[in-house]
Amino acid sequence: MKPFFKIVFLILVTVALSACATKERCNNLYPCQGSVITSDVTSSNTVITEKRHDTIIYITDSAAYKLFLKCDSAGNIMLCEIETLRASANIKPAFSLSGNKLTVGCKIDSAAIAIAWNEKHIKTTIAHTSTTKETIPVVVNKITFWHRAGQILSALFVIELLILFYLIWKRK
Repeated sequence: MKPFFKIVFLILVTVALSACATKERCNNLYPCQGSVITSDVTSSNTVITEKRHDTIIYITDSAAYKLFLKCDSAGNIMLCEIETLRASANIKPAFSLSGNKLTVGCKIDSAAIAIAWNEKHIKTTIAHTSTTKETIPVVVNKITFWHRAGQILSALFVIELLILFYLIWKRK
């Protein structure tokens, strides 16, 4: 075998034996056990809308009275008794008897009531975000016996290559 092929073969063997991964690549390929950090975020959004309503309600109300009338000896009408059949808070009756004429009047306080109210609509939107992040602590690789043996063998191969290069160069 030619010395050039021996040198290439020794270089390839040296590189193959001394190749190792970086700490980051090693931690990515073979992660260590670590702690898990979990964070929860909850946000709430509340929208309040108010709408004003106005309306008019017409009240139907009635009142009933019974009047007892008498005639005296001269032929005049006399009011004897007023009996309330149905009373009302909004209707105020008025009676007047003058001569032989009976006049009845009713005064209505209010037949229409204006009512106003507000409608309130509350819409609440709750957004819940959960994030889980796993942290892996960096573990420093401790050098073992096999690491040291590989380093020593790699150094010996490099020294051997230098010697071979020197011998080849000296022959020329």
